Amino acid sequence: MTRARLTFPQGDPLEFPLEEVAAFGPEIAGFRAWLGAVNASTDGRWLIRFGEDELLGFRRDELKRIRATPEGAELTLGPSEEVVPVREADVASYGPEPAGVRSWLGRLAHGQGDAWIRFHDGRELRFAIGNGPHVKLIEVRKVSGVNEPTAKNADEFERAVDAVSRASLQLLVALPPSKAAVPVPRPRTR
Repeated sequence: MTRARLTFPQGDPLEFPLEEVAAFGPEIAGFRAWLGAVNASTDGRWLIRFGEDELLGFRRDELKRIRATPEGAELTLGPSEEVVPVREADVASYGPEPAGVRSWLGRLAHGQGDAWIRFHDGRELRFAIGNGPHVKLIEVRKVSGVNEPTAKNADEFERAVDAVSRASLQLLVALPPSKAAVPVPRPRTR
């Protein structure tokens, strides 16, 4: 099970299981947002085209790190951890587009305006993006001292993880609203 933790410049962090998300928005486009989505993905094959005849292709498991630079990004790839500089101005195209809430959360740092997440139970979170939130994806794999279930207790383990997740979500819903849930828009400076 994967949980997302959104930490805002002000207010309490919000945490929720990804499988509880029914819809989200807005779409966040652009090369840097795409890199954020690729980084948040768990698998896939990706391609960056420079001009007409130069390509950089890689699998998600080959991607070790993405570091933003003023000109674009540095991608650390492969077992030798080769650093490949990518100037955004030189990028002609990139793809494919990662899909799903996990990838969308990876794009948040590169968006502007307001975002929303709707859950299967009808609840909705609204928050400003641009200077936040910071997103951390957490793999929940430990229940009662057990990191990985045996074949014999795998079903019970998954039910326990789901129960803990639902209880945590119920607690968050029952708490009074925090300032992070619906932050006051910040004035924009030019």
